[in-house]
Amino acid sequence: MKKKIIKNILLLFSCSVLFISSSFSQSMGSFFKYEAVNTLAGLAHPTNTYKSGQYTIYDNYILVEIYYEQYTTKLKILRKGDYFTEIITISDNDFIPPFAGIEIIKDFLIEGTEDTEERRKLMNSFEKRFDKALLDMTGKEMACMALTINWFNY
Repeated sequence: MKKKIIKNILLLFSCSVLFISSSFSQSMGSFFKYEAVNTLAGLAHPTNTYKSGQYTIYDNYILVEIYYEQYTTKLKILRKGDYFTEIITISDNDFIPPFAGIEIIKDFLIEGTEDTEERRKLMNSFEKRFDKALLDMTGKEMACMALTINWFNY
């Protein structure tokens, strides 16, 4: 079961990047309004109840404020063209740092799967595709990758 989950995660990331649509008919503003803020809220604090969010788009970064029931998170998302490259936490009043949850889940899934030849091949394929080992990726880096893939598929 765990092996299948990690395989599906790796295949999802790899396939999404391989089959990215080249049409960008939607605006960055509508992407953040209808999808990105909600996605970031879930990735930043998956166990908090998301209430609302707002964003401001600049030439090479986006400022995002996410409001949960009891917490607020402010982020600066850097981008180069259509790629989101870095997430900087401006402020966050939750005791768990933003994006720590998805990093813990990633580590748990990887460490919880049996070390087989198939797993090593999948991990090597991921590393070649993204120029970084999945084991070494931070939660913020994974969120940038997920946000970029969502943008390309929007």
